[in-house]
Amino acid sequence: MFDKPIIAYVHNVILEAIRDRISEIVFRQDEGGITLRFRRGDESLYVPSPQRKAQVVLFDCLKDMAGLSSDGEPGREDGEISYTRGSEVLQLPVTLRRAPPVETIVISLSRGKADGG
Repeated sequence: MFDKPIIAYVHNVILEAIRDRISEIVFRQDEGGITLRFRRGDESLYVPSPQRKAQVVLFDCLKDMAGLSSDGEPGREDGEISYTRGSEVLQLPVTLRRAPPVETIVISLSRGKADGG
C-alpha cells in the first residue's frame, strides 16, 4: 500500500488536468527522474514534478492504481485508473510503455468513461 500523500498527489494531478480540459497526462521516468506534462491537442504543458523523495514511489503507485505489472520487461501494457469525482466514477485508460532506461505512463482523459455509480 502506498502513502496517502502519493495517492493524493495523483488524484490532484488528475483533477487539475480535468479542470484544464487536458486530453492526456504524461509521466516520464528516466535516470534523471520524473517529468510530468499535460497534452491538450498539439500543445504540451510541462508541470512541476513532485519532490525527488516522492518520485521514488510515484511510478510504482501509478502502476498499482492502474493494475499494471512492475516486471520491467520492455513493451507496452494497458490498464485503467478509477477516479471518483463527486458521485461520478471515471474509468481512465492508462498506457505504460517501457523502453529501458525510460518508462512512460500516459493517462488518457479524452477516452475516460463514466460509470453510472
